Amino acid sequence: MSSPLLAFLFPVLLGLLSLQPLWVRKEFPHRRLLVAILAAPVGLGWTSLALFAVYLLNPGASENLLFGVLVAASLFLSLQLVRKVPARPVRPVPAPAHPAYEKIIDVLAAALLAWSLASYLRLFAAAALHNPFGEWDARLFWNAKAKFYVRDPEEWRGMFSPLLAWAHPDYPLLMPGAVAWGWQWTGRETILWPYLVALTFSLSTLGVMVWYLLSFQRPAAAFLAASYLLSSDFFRYWSLSQNADIPFCFFLTASGALLAAALQWKNPHLILPAALLAGFSAWTKNEGLFYVLIFAGVLLFYHAKQIRFWEAKAVPGYKAVGAAAGLPAAAALILKIFLASKGDYVGSGKSLGEFAHLLFGSWEKTRLILAGFYSYLFQARSWRFLWIFFVIAVGVRVFAGRKLKMPGLLAFLAAAQILVYFIVIHVSPHPPAWQIETALVRLLLHASGLAVLFIFQTLSPESRSAAQ
Repeated sequence: MSSPLLAFLFPVLLGLLSLQPLWVRKEFPHRRLLVAILAAPVGLGWTSLALFAVYLLNPGASENLLFGVLVAASLFLSLQLVRKVPARPVRPVPAPAHPAYEKIIDVLAAALLAWSLASYLRLFAAAALHNPFGEWDARLFWNAKAKFYVRDPEEWRGMFSPLLAWAHPDYPLLMPGAVAWGWQWTGRETILWPYLVALTFSLSTLGVMVWYLLSFQRPAAAFLAASYLLSSDFFRYWSLSQNADIPFCFFLTASGALLAAALQWKNPHLILPAALLAGFSAWTKNEGLFYVLIFAGVLLFYHAKQIRFWEAKAVPGYKAVGAAAGLPAAAALILKIFLASKGDYVGSGKSLGEFAHLLFGSWEKTRLILAGFYSYLFQARSWRFLWIFFVIAVGVRVFAGRKLKMPGLLAFLAAAQILVYFIVIHVSPHPPAWQIETALVRLLLHASGLAVLFIFQTLSPESRSAAQ
């Protein structure tokens, strides 16, 4: 048996190696910070995906085969380090002079973030002791599916049985796979590991926000943005739940941040990891499949505007970007089509006409859903006025867009994902009122990281976007 710490170090190493094209380049700021933030979540995504592939091939020899596959992947990625990666010449940008009081503000903002993190970690530890098995959904299906992986590998497909309809057999398996990896490595179903996975994604969400805003704004904006999201009652509660909502929020926030940075810096080398993160969102929750389509649509839109990243040498092409996003998404589709015989949407038995009727057939249902969105979006106290500030930032972007040296991409991604949920609740097999009451806060939380980034980049007094 091994400790959870060693179980955690291997995915971190795998994540570091798979992100090596980022940390050997010098074309964007704080690249080592970015790689350090992304390493653990990306590594957990890869181990989860590898676990699924190994169980499809040979569940009887799953543990040895999984370890062999991951070691081989690590060796292959290590060999890529010997390749010389050409880098674009970087035009040095002189740092502007700032008055002393701004440095004091930066220090105070950093102190606030440190205090917020300490308070959050204390809350996290108390929650882990008080409720070691997580929120109800974590017990019913996320961690329950991890037990199918671990307890009887030969019968692991039992997690897709229609007899377990309450466990949503068609849900993607990034979280169950990440939890099962730690349990297999340690040799026991330790209650510490699922909380370590949950904490990893929570801190990584905050970390990628800090990286992005450090790259475009004053440090105070980066630290305040992370503190602001951390102050949200909803973020703190659901990050303790062991559900897939905060991991999904991370993948949306990280992929959107990298894509926005790539567009602002005209740097194509951020597109590939952004696509991979978007793909992992599809391996985390069903809604990620829609996000992959949104992400692909954004790339095609900017390509049509003649921002042709792929014309440069040593730049990942369409095939590489498509594979990065498509591999995790393909795993989710394989699960839905070939393994889970029944699902809420795929495998539901409904025709396209029936879905269209659910979407457009009842104005009363639409009115109820609109009222629910309005009510939950503008719960100012619990959200800390997040969506009110988001609307204000969108207004500033619309009326002062030409003066702002930053795109509205982050706002578009957040709004598009919210629109997806507006559609999904229409066609859900569950009553809209019940869906709104039990799930809408979590659905809105998915887009909250993107919204906070957009708010602070738009409303902060100084932007470095033009300098870059």
